[in-house]
Amino acid sequence: MGWWIRKDGRIYPNEDHFEFVKANAKLFGLTPKFAAGLGLAQREATLSEVIKEGWIRVRGDRRQGITFEVPSLSESVLFNIKDFLAKTKWDPDAKVLVDEVTGISSQPMYESARFFLTDSALAVARNPRRGRHGKQKARHLGRA
Repeated sequence: MGWWIRKDGRIYPNEDHFEFVKANAKLFGLTPKFAAGLGLAQREATLSEVIKEGWIRVRGDRRQGITFEVPSLSESVLFNIKDFLAKTKWDPDAKVLVDEVTGISSQPMYESARFFLTDSALAVARNPRRGRHGKQKARHLGRA
């Protein structure tokens, strides 16, 4: 299962991110003619471009975990992640991976859903050097 989250927070469930983009080209700022010409060779580039334009790609399920591919770790993006987790009633103890596609940080953020459901993640976005619990750096995969 997957979802797209628009900049304004609207959630679009889908079975295949690429096919959803092609079928809803105008929603993503593409012409239907252009989208119809997209093939599997353009899949990753198309998905990356959509994310760079501000969309959040959500992949996973309650059993295996969830990943958010985001343009950057901004306050608005983290608010949309928080809103998604709350609306879908995600388990607060489940692990969440947030991966920036275009941001400065190249290391994914790996935390519990609880971290994103509280204002902890928003505090990190406001002051990335502060990090969680007053530490000097934000927690990232492989770092404490």
